[in-house]
Amino acid sequence: MKKSLLTIVVLISILSVLFATAGTSSYRRVNLVSTKYVAGKGVVLIFNVSGKFTTAELLGGSISINHVTYGLHCHEKDDSHIICELPGKLNQFHGVKATGSLAGYGFTTTIPRVTQAYDK
Repeated sequence: MKKSLLTIVVLISILSVLFATAGTSSYRRVNLVSTKYVAGKGVVLIFNVSGKFTTAELLGGSISINHVTYGLHCHEKDDSHIICELPGKLNQFHGVKATGSLAGYGFTTTIPRVTQAYDK
């Protein structure tokens, strides 16, 4: 009797922990969907996201090109998109592979040519 009661208590405890954790966790996702050149802005990265991101996370994005790290200028376009602009004239690195991080999520992209259009 004691063994079956202990088993039931342990099972209830495990299930309650699983359901309590699932109910309070917030699912966040960051996926780079596009890297384009925008006339007058430069290179723009478009991310598809879910979840909420703090201002500090948006300001803390970075990208490394040829082993040099640059800060990203990011803002939320809407609930499911974050737009980031590369500083300065980094389009001089067109065709170069770059790696970066936004809100703790890593990404890899290639710097586009100036001739590629941006569809808003």
